[in-house]
Amino acid sequence: MTAYKIFGAGAGGLYTAWRLAASRKLNRGDTIELIEWGNYAFDGAVNPTRPPAGRICTHHYKGDPAQSYVELGGMRYVQWNPDTAQGHQLVTKTIEMLGLNSLVVDFETTGNPLFYLRDRRFYGDDVVNKSVKAPYNTGANDKPSDNLATHISKLMTGTRDLRTRAAQCEFYSSGTLPKDVNSFVYSKDDVVGNVGYWNFFYDQAGNEGYEYYGDAGGYTSNVIAWNAADAAIYNGEFAPGGAFKTLSRGYSALFARLYYAASTEAQPAVSRPVPSGQMYRRRDTSAAERPPTGRWRRSR
Repeated sequence: MTAYKIFGAGAGGLYTAWRLAASRKLNRGDTIELIEWGNYAFDGAVNPTRPPAGRICTHHYKGDPAQSYVELGGMRYVQWNPDTAQGHQLVTKTIEMLGLNSLVVDFETTGNPLFYLRDRRFYGDDVVNKSVKAPYNTGANDKPSDNLATHISKLMTGTRDLRTRAAQCEFYSSGTLPKDVNSFVYSKDDVVGNVGYWNFFYDQAGNEGYEYYGDAGGYTSNVIAWNAADAAIYNGEFAPGGAFKTLSRGYSALFARLYYAASTEAQPAVSRPVPSGQMYRRRDTSAAERPPTGRWRRSR
């Protein structure tokens, strides 16, 4: 018998549990155990505070799935287009395999967002039309923050044509900063893939430019320490195209279904949540108790 323990019931943990449970490679007596510190809305959870999926959380008004909701974290994906070979293929395929295609809807956004930055309210078009400057002490405050991100990306990619996947992969692995890079920290011989995106952004845009892009983007993950070569593609002119999609019940619906699918792929062992430090582990209990919240045993 083999015991598989997965730490974290975020997107990666839930996907791993599902793939493992659905692999048809588990033997009789094998177990899959999810270990998660959050009080997620699993089967049998006591006063759960939110749906599963780590940094992806759909919050419905008053907890009622029939009401409006906001997304606190990941919220959309780019639907895979086999003709152009662009988009989020894994997410698209997973939604299809889980039978959620009927819930797929367009992710609606506005072309003229309302900003509230440093105690000032203004619309995006106010900046575009030059009637307002963003309240940041940077030369880029008279343009939308996305323009600044595109400019920073261009400083990394230079004159390269990175429209093809092959060119992008080569840039990821060995691309260096352009010969005319102007920096006290980086040089033209530095491999972009070895540079932290936030470090380069801060170096080039300064504190105020960095804050402007992070704040105006709505979340600081735009300027986190991800691979600069990757960021240069996705925040620049070579970003993959495609239609943003989401699920009509909220993006968390995908991961709630992942949990359900994993739990139904294997006959569950009867269990209940038991605190262990800051973790919630699952252990076997009497057969009279409710079926599991995070542990499944293959019995066939």
